[in-house]
Amino acid sequence: MSDAKPKQSSSLSGKPSKIPLFAVPTHALFAPIQLHDVPNKGYAIWLIPSADEKQHYQPLINRLAKLGDDEKGHSPSFEPHITLFAFIPLDTPIGKISDTLRQVVARVNNEASESSKAGTTFENGSGLKDFVLEILPAQSGTSYFQSVLAPVKPTATLLSLREQTVAAFSSSPSSPLSLSSLSDSKEKGGKTDDYFPHLSLFYGDCTQQKGDEIASVANKDDPTLGSGRARVTIKELGIVRCAGKVEEWEHVDSVVL
Repeated sequence: MSDAKPKQSSSLSGKPSKIPLFAVPTHALFAPIQLHDVPNKGYAIWLIPSADEKQHYQPLINRLAKLGDDEKGHSPSFEPHITLFAFIPLDTPIGKISDTLRQVVARVNNEASESSKAGTTFENGSGLKDFVLEILPAQSGTSYFQSVLAPVKPTATLLSLREQTVAAFSSSPSSPLSLSSLSDSKEKGGKTDDYFPHLSLFYGDCTQQKGDEIASVANKDDPTLGSGRARVTIKELGIVRCAGKVEEWEHVDSVVL
C-alpha cells in the first residue's frame, strides 16, 4: 500500500503488543512484484480506524485476500489502515518516533484551534480529537500495493497532518528528528507532495480486469462503501515496522489522538 498518488491509466488506544501484520506499506509506486519480495524497509505511519470500524473492514479485507491470483491461491491480509507516511529508517528509536508524532499531533490541534478562533474553515475546531474521513467506493489501482483501494476524501485536517508529518521526518540525516518548517515539506527535490490517501483493501499482482472485479465484490459486499457513504473515525497513529517477509511486518507502537 502506497501513500503516493497512482498514475492514471485509461483509468494506526494505548500501546499494542508487537504482533505480526500481513501488509506492506510503501511510499513509492512499484512495478508488479512477487509476494514477499519487498525491496523497501523502514517504519511507516498508519492512520488506524476505531475498534468498531476495524472489526467492520477486517472481514472484508480477509475475504478479498482469497480472490488473488498468486500461486498460494490468495493474497496477504492486513490490518485496516490508511498510510500517512513512509519510510522512517529502521535505526530510528521507536520512542523518538512516538515523541515526534505527539509533537505533530499537538501542532495540528493547535492549528485547528487557532483557525477556529480566527473564523477560518478547518472542518471543526477539535482538530484530531474528532478526526473523521469520508471513504469513496472501492476501485482498482495500477501497482501491487494499490491493487484495490478506497480513496479517501482529503480534508484540511488530513492534509495538515500529512504536511506536519513529512516536515517532522524529513530533516537531514545529520539532524535529530524535529518539526522543521512546513515550507520544506511541501516541496522536496523540486517535486510537490503526491500524497494519495486511501483505505487499502487488497494487495496483489493482478490485471486491471481482475482488480475491477475485486473492487466490484468489495462494493457489493459493503453497500455503504459502494454507495460512497462510508466514513472512518481515526483514533490513533500506528507505527509499523516494515522489514523482512510480509508476515514479519509489525505494529510496534501507537500514538492515541
